[in-house]
Amino acid sequence: MEEFFASRELSANTQRNYRRELRRFLDWTPLTWQGVSFREIDRYRDFLKDLPVGERGRSAASLNLARAALRSFFAWMVARDYCVKDPTAQWEKVKDKPWVAKDLPSEQVQALFEALANRGENRVRDTALLHVLSHGLRASEIVGLNVEDFDGTRLRVFQSKTQRWKSVPLGSAGREAIASYLDWREGVGFVGSGGDPLFVSHSPDPVYRGKRLSYNGLYSIFKGLAAAAGIDSSHPHQMRHTFATLLAVMGMEGQLARLLTGHRSEASYERYNLRALELRAEEEFYRLVEGQLPGQDLSCDAVRSMG
Repeated sequence: MEEFFASRELSANTQRNYRRELRRFLDWTPLTWQGVSFREIDRYRDFLKDLPVGERGRSAASLNLARAALRSFFAWMVARDYCVKDPTAQWEKVKDKPWVAKDLPSEQVQALFEALANRGENRVRDTALLHVLSHGLRASEIVGLNVEDFDGTRLRVFQSKTQRWKSVPLGSAGREAIASYLDWREGVGFVGSGGDPLFVSHSPDPVYRGKRLSYNGLYSIFKGLAAAAGIDSSHPHQMRHTFATLLAVMGMEGQLARLLTGHRSEASYERYNLRALELRAEEEFYRLVEGQLPGQDLSCDAVRSMG
């Protein structure tokens, strides 16, 4: 496995996912890699399908991730003459339901920002972090940011999926939040410049304190804010959905919007256009039938005001 990962140029996120899936398969089978047969792969696929709800494996996305990891590994094994045949060759991709945008209602986004007031010494950092999340960045992109990637106006972001850089302009509130965080860092001894990480851990453990904030650290921060805001089953990626939906609601041309979000194709961005149409249709319905909108701000004005 280590030879496989050393020979492949995989993004950090893909490597983490593949490593987890390969390890899970090894824990499940008593066989060596060379002893794995087509029948063993069929049995493992059935095992994944029968996992209890909540465990990785039951969804189409989880099954396809396990398939991708094992197929990539065994294709490499065959190419390196470690195996004669690829036992995953007949494992077909599972058709998934069309993806839908899972944006947060504007009142929930507002509640997340209000929850920052209770973050204590972490408030300045977490405010900047939430503003960056609200600009549609992936969690993996955020934890990879360095101080030099912020020029006072925009963020320069490396996209692991495309291996390209993109430029993300920041609203005034986002610019001010990051600038305030960098000033605060200097005052408390977290001095950073150039290639140093933009977001660092505030853990009391000296091993982690001041080091680059990890993906799990970001996830934990967001889940804490969501819990304080009274939002159940939320995750950082929903801020990305919210941002992309907002761009579609505002009528930004799809090609321009994809430059900001980093979506590679029109098809992957289309769900946000559909979501925007749903919101507009609902807004028009209430305008015509009741003469006013219900409590939820369907036009996303509250999100837009956060800059």
